[in-house]
Amino acid sequence: MGGLNNYTRDLLLRFSRLPIWKSILLLCIGMICGMVILGVCTIFLGEEEADVFAKSDSFLNDFIWVCVVAPIVETFIIYLMIIFLDWILPKWVLLQVIVPTVIFGLSHLQSVLYSINGLLLGFVFAFGFCAYYHYRGFATAFNSIALVHSIRNLCGILSIYS
Repeated sequence: MGGLNNYTRDLLLRFSRLPIWKSILLLCIGMICGMVILGVCTIFLGEEEADVFAKSDSFLNDFIWVCVVAPIVETFIIYLMIIFLDWILPKWVLLQVIVPTVIFGLSHLQSVLYSINGLLLGFVFAFGFCAYYHYRGFATAFNSIALVHSIRNLCGILSIYS
């Protein structure tokens, strides 16, 4: 597992050295890939993604909760897990990506496909957070991942309200 852990650390370092706009673009591409996979699976398996979000009567209320509050809270939870794992297992960077990925996926159990999408997005968010946190600091990590997460949720809420 040491070789895989070193490879992960190398990937995180390379990712963190990209200009911020390029790394955010890569995170968004990863996020879009997850959305495409979810859409294709929905078409072939017939499961409705629309059932995972019960919209309220107010777009503004849903926007605040889904695009502002949820990304901040979920990014903070990912942050706490990564900090804790870094504290108890500082050399196991791979676990610092895998554990938050699985927790993020498990926290999105509204449907099977949505859980798979949650795992893919959780990986994108955890990987990006680890890279930024270890090599650029907390502020860059938190702000970048919360922004990308907000963009993803905005896409979802706009598709529901359209």
